[in-house]
Amino acid sequence: MEPEACAARLGDASAIARISRASFPDPWPEGLFHNQLRRSETRTWVARDTRKGVVGYVLGWRVLDEVQVLSLAVDPSSRRRGIGRALLNAYLETLRSEGVREITLEVRASNSVAHEFYREFGFEVQGARPRYYPGGETAVLLGAQL
Repeated sequence: MEPEACAARLGDASAIARISRASFPDPWPEGLFHNQLRRSETRTWVARDTRKGVVGYVLGWRVLDEVQVLSLAVDPSSRRRGIGRALLNAYLETLRSEGVREITLEVRASNSVAHEFYREFGFEVQGARPRYYPGGETAVLLGAQL
């Protein structure tokens, strides 16, 4: 059975933080996820597996008719099964239904897999943020119209 994409609950913060730690060289601390899930402008969805629990997440901030995605990841043991695509599809559908018109995010310049993934959803390069990430790596700003 495929994981279900649904709105995150406050109790999902620990699982989201676990996935972040397994996915990023500079993950957010768990407390930051707890704080984000309490904020009214935060839009967070998870992929929930009936056996494994939360196996993926996408978190963004909504301001008026725009969303800035801050983090998206799938647990390494659940990758290559289409979970990220299904999760982002459900997230974008929900945002459209809420009247969101534009979505942006940053991706490490070296992360070619992520660049290809977002390109499939219509994201285009909008600019760069030099030395954005710890260690000095450039972030590529991507955006899409919904």
